[in-house]
Amino acid sequence: MGNYNKQERHDEYEFYKARGLCPLCRKRAAAPNRVACPECLEASMLRSAANRDKTVEHEKRRKRYYELKAAGICVSCKHREAEQGHVKCKVCQRKQIVYNRSHYVHKINLPGICSRRNCNEPTVEGKAFCKYHYEKMVEHAAMMRKTSMERGTWKRWNNDPFFQAN
Repeated sequence: MGNYNKQERHDEYEFYKARGLCPLCRKRAAAPNRVACPECLEASMLRSAANRDKTVEHEKRRKRYYELKAAGICVSCKHREAEQGHVKCKVCQRKQIVYNRSHYVHKINLPGICSRRNCNEPTVEGKAFCKYHYEKMVEHAAMMRKTSMERGTWKRWNNDPFFQAN
């Protein structure tokens, strides 16, 4: 079999396409408003659908990630040594930081408007949240306090040493 010539292959493709024949099988007429015939189009769709098994791909990538991590190789570029205690090399960590900073949208909180995302309600006096979100946060704090007391992990923070007069 001879060497593959990109230009020759393209010329053949154009030759069959101009004559209304399928450039894949080079036998049947092309489908209406398409370059390939219906049989080749169907085969192509089936081939690509078979290659799209997401769970298998996910497992392969997951396995590769853990192999790289165990070997101490950067999981991003896959060829430099990862920094101690990290999964990425210094270069990839820096790239990630730059990317994150460039895509971070800082919301400017106007005074008197709720700080929660997409909430433009007026705030409770002296607070940064509207009445609805403030009540939700108070309920959540009470629930967290209760569960931590039940677990025995509740420790009340003592601010007295910080506010004593000298």
